[in-house]
Amino acid sequence: MHPNSTKNGLKGRQNCTKHTSPILNFRTLTDTSVGDYREQSETAVKSATGEQVEKIEDVSGAAHKTFAVSTADSQLIVKFCHQEKNEHRFRSAPAALRTVDAVPTPDLIHFDGTRSVVLEPFIVISYEEGQVLNLGGSPDFRYVSEARKRSLSIDIGRRLGVLHRENKMAEFGRLEYENGEAKLDSRRSWPDLYLEILKEEQLAQMSEPFQDLVPMLERWLEDNISFLETGCSPCLVHQDLKIDNMIVGRREVRSIIDWERAISGHPELDLFTTDGRLFFALTSRTARKYRPYLYRGYFDERSLQQGWKTRREFYKLMKTVEAMWTFKGWSVDIEDTEAVEKQLRQTMRRQINHIEGLM
Repeated sequence: MHPNSTKNGLKGRQNCTKHTSPILNFRTLTDTSVGDYREQSETAVKSATGEQVEKIEDVSGAAHKTFAVSTADSQLIVKFCHQEKNEHRFRSAPAALRTVDAVPTPDLIHFDGTRSVVLEPFIVISYEEGQVLNLGGSPDFRYVSEARKRSLSIDIGRRLGVLHRENKMAEFGRLEYENGEAKLDSRRSWPDLYLEILKEEQLAQMSEPFQDLVPMLERWLEDNISFLETGCSPCLVHQDLKIDNMIVGRREVRSIIDWERAISGHPELDLFTTDGRLFFALTSRTARKYRPYLYRGYFDERSLQQGWKTRREFYKLMKTVEAMWTFKGWSVDIEDTEAVEKQLRQTMRRQINHIEGLM
């Protein structure tokens, strides 16, 4: 099934030959640092554009093997899916870029998942001007000026509201990309889709210290996921909108990037997830100061259904579960991991009790 909102053809590629503010931390490639990726990048770009590559730079900090490529006429970003387990998600990105409208994104130049050109699926997109905060040598969101934090929070909320308002979908489901077209693998309802995602990701891949909680969490979610049913129409949802998945200017969002987790889902998931990820590194007091600007920007563009503040508590619990899921990765530099593990368990139990009291 095709989404309701699909672009006719690919967005035009922009000529981006002058760059005053690098979006990411680049490292010029050498044969020893990239192995076969110099040749793969050259082959991928030649296949996609017909142009000869003049310079290739590694984009450090990216989830996929990612390279900034210069040709005589343009600058491009090339991504390779080097982990087979992430391939389904990787294919969601071109589907989202073909579907999304009314918010700025990179131009989709080419996607190839056949492995006939190079050994891995790859995507070629346009290079976008601006900064990615919290990444490489860019400023940390915590330390930019108050005026900039305030303006960015408003604009992030506004962009998210426009995304949800203007990109309505036929049904809830997962995005797929086949033969140059965006398609939708539909599900019956939002709770069905969200439960499926939680089981496949957070629960199935739970970090070792919390694996004993998985059976309990699975039963609890199966019994209570219907709490999130609102009868809301589905829309395009980014699902991973954090500060380092946006290219920003001084006070505005210039482009939303990294659409690999995009789905046809519920707008509340996107808003509440963005809330948690945008302000997580701030103190509680500072987060309370800037959070209203995010919601102000969002509500300038669209409203939420009655009861959204109550349902937000459920998504906060899922944020804690996500912290348990990714614990192995983010806790490597923490000395007293047992204390953090204990705190997460206590937070989870407190949140479950709170939600059960709201039902």
